[in-house]
Amino acid sequence: MFVSLKYFAAASALLLGAISAQAIDLPVKSIDGKDYYYYNVKSGDTLYSISELTGISTDDIKRTNPNVANGLTKGSLLLFSVDDFDNGIVRHTVKKNETVFGIANLYKVTPEALIEANPQADRGVRTGMVLTIPRGSYSPAKPAVRPADSKPVADYTSDEAPSSDPVAPAPLPLTHKVERGETFTSIALKYGLTADQLVDYNPFVDPQHMPVGTVLRLADDAPLVIQTPESRLREIRKSDITETAESLPSSTTASSYDADTVSADEEQADEAAILVLQPFMADDDTMSRPTQLVTDFYRGLILAADTLGAESGMHITIVAADTKGNAATAPSIIDSTIRQLADDDISLAAIIAPEDAAQLDEICKKAAELGIYVFNPNNIKDETYLSNPYVIQANITQQDMYDKAIDAFMERYDNFIPVILDLEGDRNEKAHFVEALSGSFSQKGITPITINFSGSLSDDDLAGLNDTDRYVFIPKSGSLSTFKRFATALIRLRANETGESRFALFGYPDWVTFRGDALENLHMLDATIYSRFFLDESSSEAKAVADAFTRWYGTEMLEMVPSQAILGYDTGTFLINALRRHGGSIENLENYRSFRGTQSTFRFDRVPDGGYVNKALYIINFKPAGQCSVDVL
Repeated sequence: MFVSLKYFAAASALLLGAISAQAIDLPVKSIDGKDYYYYNVKSGDTLYSISELTGISTDDIKRTNPNVANGLTKGSLLLFSVDDFDNGIVRHTVKKNETVFGIANLYKVTPEALIEANPQADRGVRTGMVLTIPRGSYSPAKPAVRPADSKPVADYTSDEAPSSDPVAPAPLPLTHKVERGETFTSIALKYGLTADQLVDYNPFVDPQHMPVGTVLRLADDAPLVIQTPESRLREIRKSDITETAESLPSSTTASSYDADTVSADEEQADEAAILVLQPFMADDDTMSRPTQLVTDFYRGLILAADTLGAESGMHITIVAADTKGNAATAPSIIDSTIRQLADDDISLAAIIAPEDAAQLDEICKKAAELGIYVFNPNNIKDETYLSNPYVIQANITQQDMYDKAIDAFMERYDNFIPVILDLEGDRNEKAHFVEALSGSFSQKGITPITINFSGSLSDDDLAGLNDTDRYVFIPKSGSLSTFKRFATALIRLRANETGESRFALFGYPDWVTFRGDALENLHMLDATIYSRFFLDESSSEAKAVADAFTRWYGTEMLEMVPSQAILGYDTGTFLINALRRHGGSIENLENYRSFRGTQSTFRFDRVPDGGYVNKALYIINFKPAGQCSVDVL
């Protein structure tokens, strides 16, 4: 079974590109009398996925196809000269249910030698992957089947024939503590397991980075193993690095707080823990889109924990547990985790809950009984915080968002005449906001102009505007299709001006998803929007996190708004800093007034007789020069 979650920290770009492929299994075509292997780029392909599928290193893909520097395009053709790549080396295309151990046994080579020739196989193999078989003496043989508890072969390189005397299988222990020099594969072999089985038993352990002392489970009925951050987080080793170690700049984790640091005489816990309780669905053979998003969130959080690990402060343990989508199991998971943590004198300080309403409800009720805070980063509509003092709602409510956005509008466009754009037959899903905004106009004795238009906004529709007043346009829909229907006319209106423009545009959170021409038009129109989230992908902070994510996991973050990976990164940064500053507990969050992450911003207020709710909102202005001005209210 291959589940990406199980290898969440094992794939590093530094490792994936470390060996050039010497044999590939692709169709051949002749171009100008020369034979080439070729590969048609498919939707969703990345350099890393193509490298794993074909056995060609990313460096060789880029070397032989320089055009990939501009990105991969669906349907484009990648070419590899047969003369360069077909040099007689034996290759094996992985079939369904095959494992590293089985393939190594088939060709009479050690699993270590096979992995050395194919670094990508250290994380397991998947159907269709092409492996290079190491040079040497080999002959295909029928794979041997060994029971899981039988004694493994001690030395694959020995010329001494094994004894014919039967050996009674030794009892298999439930756990194993990693010793110096041991690898994931060597431990699997020691206990007669396949690497895939060991991964199944330890889904949250990084196979490539296991510090001495890491405890591995060797069976399904083994006790829950709670790793320390050192055994869970990526450990940078010299063997991983081509030149010099790369780390995130400190600015990506800097968080501004107005609260004083905890006083020296204030009692602090020795260590605190954060439980990431999510539906990882680790038992599923394939990852659904929701599971992929949950995994990306967790990956981002672990990246934040590693980044902050180098800073001073109390030790924070990150624990992950799989609800498997079953709300009823959540309370028992929490109890079990607390017991395990207590054995190591670690207190559970916070739970990061899933989006699902039923699971969230069970977790919040259990947390209230235990006095543990629940951080809700994704369920925007949940109102449990109104009555449960241990719930932290990380999203500003819709009403608060509208109130702040309207206040920002009235201040920013005090001397502008509001113009409402109403497209005939449109959904007008922002009508409620426009109605509330119009109420604020009425209090100031202002009557907005309404322009009704059909099809696309035309110059004639705008002819009633005079040559002296300043106007701000407010559409009644935030959709991209509606934006395209009025943007061109407004751009022409601004283009006819000299000096500072008299025309502005106010819009909606939906517009943070705009890319390409639509994004360029936002800048040309000097548009201002409000949003719970904002990610400036061109900023050094965002680039640093994205680059680190790719180095860690060998894949890019999933594209969506908001980015779940960066939401996890910001959540981890905030909670770890908050715990460190308050002695391992989350109290008085109203003192943390100005957290600004890479994508999220938090300013929590305590609700009377309830928990905490975020009050922070982004106001983003897309400047004509191509930059963005961002304020937090």
